[in-house]
Amino acid sequence: MAVDLRQLQRNDLEVLLTSAGDGSSLDDTPWRVLVVDNYGRDILAPFFKVKDLRECHITLHFALDAPRDPVPMVTAIYLCEPTSANIARIGEDCVGQLYDHVMINFTRPVTRRLLEMLAEKVRPLPSVDHIRVVERPLGFVALQPSLVTLRDPQAFALLNSRKTGDAAMTAELDRLASSIADVVVCSRALPYVAFMKFGPVPDLAERVMSRLVDSLRDDVFATAAVASALPSRPLLLILDRSCDLVSALHHPFSYQGLLYDELGAKLNKVDLPAAKAAAASSQAAKPAASPALSSSAGATTVIEIDPVEDVFLKRNALLDFGDIGEHVERELADYKREYDEVRGQQQQEANAEDADGGVVVNGSDDPSSSSTSDTAVARLLVHAPRLSERKRSVDNHGMLTRVLLKSVKEQRLDAFHGVEAGALRRGELDKATLFELLSTESVDLGHRQRLAVVVLAAMASKQSEQAQAELERDVLAALAASAAPAGGSVAPAEAAGAPATAAKSKGSSTSSPLPAYDMVVSCRQAVAIAGGRAPGGSSGSGGGTTTGGGWKLAESLARGIAKSFGRDAGERLPIARLVEHFLIPEGKSYRAGQRGGAAAGGGGGRGGGGAPSATASDVPFLDMLQIADPRAAIAGASSSATTGASSSSSAGGLLGSLPPNQADALLHATRFDQVFVVVVGGGSAIEAEELGKLEVQLQQKLDAGTAGGTLYGASPAASGPRIVYVPSELLTGVEMIGQLNALGSEGA
Repeated sequence: MAVDLRQLQRNDLEVLLTSAGDGSSLDDTPWRVLVVDNYGRDILAPFFKVKDLRECHITLHFALDAPRDPVPMVTAIYLCEPTSANIARIGEDCVGQLYDHVMINFTRPVTRRLLEMLAEKVRPLPSVDHIRVVERPLGFVALQPSLVTLRDPQAFALLNSRKTGDAAMTAELDRLASSIADVVVCSRALPYVAFMKFGPVPDLAERVMSRLVDSLRDDVFATAAVASALPSRPLLLILDRSCDLVSALHHPFSYQGLLYDELGAKLNKVDLPAAKAAAASSQAAKPAASPALSSSAGATTVIEIDPVEDVFLKRNALLDFGDIGEHVERELADYKREYDEVRGQQQQEANAEDADGGVVVNGSDDPSSSSTSDTAVARLLVHAPRLSERKRSVDNHGMLTRVLLKSVKEQRLDAFHGVEAGALRRGELDKATLFELLSTESVDLGHRQRLAVVVLAAMASKQSEQAQAELERDVLAALAASAAPAGGSVAPAEAAGAPATAAKSKGSSTSSPLPAYDMVVSCRQAVAIAGGRAPGGSSGSGGGTTTGGGWKLAESLARGIAKSFGRDAGERLPIARLVEHFLIPEGKSYRAGQRGGAAAGGGGGRGGGGAPSATASDVPFLDMLQIADPRAAIAGASSSATTGASSSSSAGGLLGSLPPNQADALLHATRFDQVFVVVVGGGSAIEAEELGKLEVQLQQKLDAGTAGGTLYGASPAASGPRIVYVPSELLTGVEMIGQLNALGSEGA
């Protein structure tokens, strides 16, 4: 059964906030304060406004590192990461006796060394009975029921940098493993764990499995969830960003995509600079900001976007931005009509009272008018909160669309999207527009670099080596010429005389014209080696020359990516196609470009003159996956006869590995109720959009119903989305191109 991870995390946070810390009930402890570090604040911000905190009896909230005065006779609830600095500050608070009772909630497992440090800090106290320490599975933030972030924006850079030492690499993998395990623990459902045999993912998967096994031994998961038969158990799918970097760079053009990619929405908030907000407000009333825990201050306007309650966002998130302006106007007209109806009803009641009792309308001194007038006012007040919230939503989206429209015009985002989609969809490159965009210095360099990388990567499998080399030379030269005056990271034009890949193969010491493209090529070659089963089983770390089946796989992936973009494309993005494989049986697949798209309310099954259904060999990355079962890891010898599994098997010795026949059945013939899609290294807005459209189509099928009341074995009573996107962080394309440039420069 699919679960709503956002609601579950909110429930867990409510339990945390309503815990008294001294064993008393909520009603016995009306006065409590909340102390958070930046990470704790970020976890709470998408769920709780100040009024919500009041309902949990939180009367004051403070930053952990801010000066604070003693507040006697209250319980203090701390929510923070287990770091040396945080523990030192908490120790100072305890010794200073700022609060009568202290409940310390760490957002991830705390080490023995840090616990000993805390014990040392509070040693001067005569007693520590008033102090409690709790580890909470809060290493993530559920922004939407279908979107979760691990709050690790530098994961890709750390895991792929040559400068990352062993200690830093171990710490990063442990941090990611802890956060992924927290997502699973919060879901209360024990999943199968499928992971990509590439890069650092196998090592990460082993750490995740170890934590899940520990949680299973501690009876964290519900017995019913552990013992239930397929397809009730979900699938935890752990993928590497390096396998599809193009999706992370492509310019989106949906409303939600632009909110994330262009305005940089984080934690369900958009921070608009004062100048942009003022310009957008010149044509409309400035929206009233709701009080909330917020990290933004100063010369910014913070607009909150509620993925659950915001009806306009839910209706329009996946639509093309070109349609949004009309929808905002329609929403405003609907609001005005509803407001006029409420006001008209009040006026009619006042007129009726005037006709019955001879009372003067619009203010009468006759006492007989008070009853009906009070009733009319009361009815208006009943509607007022809803109308006020609707007006605030319309104003907010009106401001956001005006800011986005200005960015689209100034940065020509529609042209970027169009050129990239054309190259990726059919290999039809609009060279005139391409070179015009690359040469436009008024457009941000990050956008132009993204365009260059996407186009070069898309065209690599669609033309001869000579044509590709010429395109690389011309694109890099145009980009370098326009970037040189601005001091961009692209080398001067004279350094772009030869293609980047050719320069690297010759061992040139000249700095690369576009390091990000070198990094993309290197990652693609590494994927090809891994997929081609190179001698020694190496997963590759970049560079080198690929041969045989490996390079054929790389070309196949490139063609798959190329077919995946665009409104008229018959294929999804690679990751979306893989997820679709685990949710829908072969022969039942439906694509965005067939029988109507998600936004158009289509989504029928294949049939008639449609394309033939995909086979397992057509599913991206499927042959690079390995699957394990936490339950098999602890089954031991006593259950090996019935389960056919042990804590370690011949499949690489990974904890919980399954025999080949069972693993093959799970990967190729099993359909799951829910898939948690973890992308290590960062997610993208357009990937979230693709998975969102697939979710819409799945839900339409569920709503329509099928024979027997289920959809391909899925539970019709699912309470949450069937696809949960879990990137280490949802990065903008500019953020990703920056990390790629930095990593590519390391190998120059």
